[in-house]
Amino acid sequence: MATLKLADPIFLMCSERSGSNLITKMFDAHPEVAAPGTSHLFRVFAEIGWTYHKNHSDLRRDLLAMFAAKVGSWLVDDFPQGKQEELLEGASSAAEMIAALMNAEREAAGKAFFFVREDSIYSFIPFLESVSVRPRYVWMVRDPRNMAASWQKAAVLRGGIVRASRRWLQDQEGFLKALSWLDGTRPIARLTYEELIADPDATLRRVCHDLNLPYSADMLEFDTRSRSAQADAQRASAWSNLSRPVLQEDSRKFLTELSDDQLAFVEYLCGPLMETLGYAKARDATRSPFGSCDSFEEVSALLSRIEPWDKTEYMNLPAEERARFENWSTVYDRLKQRARRLLPGRSDANF
Repeated sequence: MATLKLADPIFLMCSERSGSNLITKMFDAHPEVAAPGTSHLFRVFAEIGWTYHKNHSDLRRDLLAMFAAKVGSWLVDDFPQGKQEELLEGASSAAEMIAALMNAEREAAGKAFFFVREDSIYSFIPFLESVSVRPRYVWMVRDPRNMAASWQKAAVLRGGIVRASRRWLQDQEGFLKALSWLDGTRPIARLTYEELIADPDATLRRVCHDLNLPYSADMLEFDTRSRSAQADAQRASAWSNLSRPVLQEDSRKFLTELSDDQLAFVEYLCGPLMETLGYAKARDATRSPFGSCDSFEEVSALLSRIEPWDKTEYMNLPAEERARFENWSTVYDRLKQRARRLLPGRSDANF
């Protein structure tokens, strides 16, 4: 029977476009840690898994369908379907089924620990911890101005500066609340994306120390030592840098990539928390905090009107790459529709 608990897992708290894929592949290069691309299984089934109640056969079927649709590459993908189904035998919950798949991946990679990268982890920590023994956490944050600029250019992410800034603020508030609950009870490592790319060796040494994990210089050679970095770099253009060494960047590049209105929006919305986390405002305090507008509501409405939802760059991606993302969305939408049919009184906003 498959193992239904994660022993000493490492959970990453990090917003999209903030270096989450980079640090995941760095850990994947560690000789003791398996860190494949995100499966989104914890996030999805924390949201809808309870609607299956005790219907384990449907839960297994749909969880494996969601697993098969993920964009990243896992070693378990090569297991025969019957073998994947066997891994889930004996599991009594979605969380246990997910743990069984992660343990199978860890064992296939010959590693001792599993590194989990999922979006919005703060919203389902009890779900994670229900199948975790001695869990550990990493929180990494990036300057919201550069995060938003990167989001704006990402072909597969809907929206731009407005959506990205609001997500950054929501995420950091969620992460900080979760960390306050966990502090003193779990090993927690904290870092910034800027620290990681400026001095990856010193930063990773400190992170490993805080996690009670032996440091390995192999982490610096993730571009050649991480199996999934090589595989995933070929599967999505947004991950193409994973097959290269750490790229240095100008921490103030947002000054040339954001308009004054965009910069004013990010700094006004995220400013208090941004400065608390060590990111100083770039705009002169004597200038209007709302750019060319007279209020935050006005600059927000102005930017929202011109913010793209579907991006033309998306259609320029290779057809095979678009098909992967669209297939994932199709499977996810089907499972959400199933949940809505079971709970017809719930609005779409609940899922």
